[in-house]
Amino acid sequence: MVDYIARDDVALLQINNPPVNALSHRARVALKDGLKKAGQDPHIKSIVISGKENFIAGVDIKEFASGSTADPTKRRLGAMKPTILEVSLLCNLIESSGKPVVAAIKGLAIGGGHEIAISCHYRIAHEKSKFAFPEVNIGIVPSAGGTQRFPRLVGLKTALDLIPSGRHIGAAQAFKLGIVDKVVRGDVVEEAVKFAQSIAGEPLLDRRTSERSVMGTENVVDLRDGTNPFLIRVELIEIISAALKLAMKEKKGMIAPIHCIKAVMGSLLPFEQGMQVEAAEADIVFTSGQTEALQYAFFAQRAASKWLLPCGASFKTVKGRPIRNAAVIGAGTMGTGIAMAMLNAGIPVTLVEQDRKFMDKGVSLLKLLYAGSVSLRKITQDECDAILSKLTTAVGYKSLTNVDLVIVAVCENMALKKQIFAELDRICPSETFLWSNTSAVDIDEIASATRRPDKVLGTHFFVPAYHMKLLGNVRGKLTSAETIASAQMFGTRIGQLWLLGYGWPRHTGGPMYYANMVGLDKIYNRICHYNELHKHSAHWQPSLLLKKLVASKTPMKDWVEVAQASSKL
Repeated sequence: MVDYIARDDVALLQINNPPVNALSHRARVALKDGLKKAGQDPHIKSIVISGKENFIAGVDIKEFASGSTADPTKRRLGAMKPTILEVSLLCNLIESSGKPVVAAIKGLAIGGGHEIAISCHYRIAHEKSKFAFPEVNIGIVPSAGGTQRFPRLVGLKTALDLIPSGRHIGAAQAFKLGIVDKVVRGDVVEEAVKFAQSIAGEPLLDRRTSERSVMGTENVVDLRDGTNPFLIRVELIEIISAALKLAMKEKKGMIAPIHCIKAVMGSLLPFEQGMQVEAAEADIVFTSGQTEALQYAFFAQRAASKWLLPCGASFKTVKGRPIRNAAVIGAGTMGTGIAMAMLNAGIPVTLVEQDRKFMDKGVSLLKLLYAGSVSLRKITQDECDAILSKLTTAVGYKSLTNVDLVIVAVCENMALKKQIFAELDRICPSETFLWSNTSAVDIDEIASATRRPDKVLGTHFFVPAYHMKLLGNVRGKLTSAETIASAQMFGTRIGQLWLLGYGWPRHTGGPMYYANMVGLDKIYNRICHYNELHKHSAHWQPSLLLKKLVASKTPMKDWVEVAQASSKL
């Protein structure tokens, strides 16, 4: 789990827990044992912590779902506490080492891996490495000292930006912020070993992050009113207010970002007191329904990509073809949105219309959207220009003789779709995928207009396609496994959650239709059950109309009358 390699007077502790080097219980124990062994060996003068292929991609969150109690809240808290304590003690062990500890960072240093890194005395990073505290996205507060050490390393303003947002940054920015001491292009482990040898025996007092004060908080002014335990400099009020405002805007409805901010504010206190604040804020979040819901969504998203066809082909056995360039038919709202999603992922796009007037309108919309991103400082003007340079336009289909993929985003008219697909089938290379952005029409009937039904697939983007993260896919009876695998690869590349479904008859009914088939009383009782479990949330509160339908035992054909009568009350 952790390889102990003696490199002259340097102990190299290389974590080997594929595929992402999650900091599991076994990995934590092995790393602790390696640190103790290196500390006790008189021949070892310094220590390097690295990963076999990747540094550390956080704690294994599957541990959070374990526990023995039947109460889900107590079970979750009971499972999290030992994990958090182990990581926290490991960070303390690293930082308190009498021998210099250098983190050799390649790939991801996120979550608990980031906390391990900032507990080391020095950090050497490969130029392509990434850093983040993504815990907030699964309803967690960094709880192994991350909210206390990080502000001491980078300052309060940066900590209040990166921790509540969960945003990733690259090595260059990490160096600029003071997170890492050196960025290298070559073998980061070799560089770290050389560096560790060069600083052996040097004093470590100013290298222990927990012993520093938060950058930029010198000469604080006491603003306490008798209840506020913090000493806050007047200028910091605006920073904290801005962080709260941004968190409520970008993570709307989520409580974890707010508690992350409160925990970071604890760093203004002495380290041990700050750790108590961190623990208290973490407990509040851990015992909320949001943590369980966000972690369920986290695992569900990963399970969604694990497709299996009746023939036995699956995500494990079939490899997709990468999309090198693509075309979108239709420059309306949906077509331009799909084009933008691909352009953002670096895929060259040809936007196709039958009328120059509609084409110009679509291109103007794209330029307006990118201008907005520039004005909001999401991208620079140079980045905007580079993205738009990958966009070409065409009136008609004649230029589509060398594209890997065509997505047809026109109105849901079967005759029109079949006409377009037949024309594309005639012009495009035989290996080109032909996909229809659709939500209602029959994919098999569309495919029948072509000589390549195996390469025809339905896609269902949501509006706006460049922003919404869900991408549904509908396979036809003859859609090949390679087409499905390619669609999955494509969805991942454009940053969307990929789901695979299949065609079904139109208008067979919505959720209430199927609820009636199951039994409306059973659905109602289940909703009441979840309403009791999550009393803090109004989401599960059953509606008055649902109560009335259940009580009256009204057949579905009469629901409209009941609804109309209820609306007059």
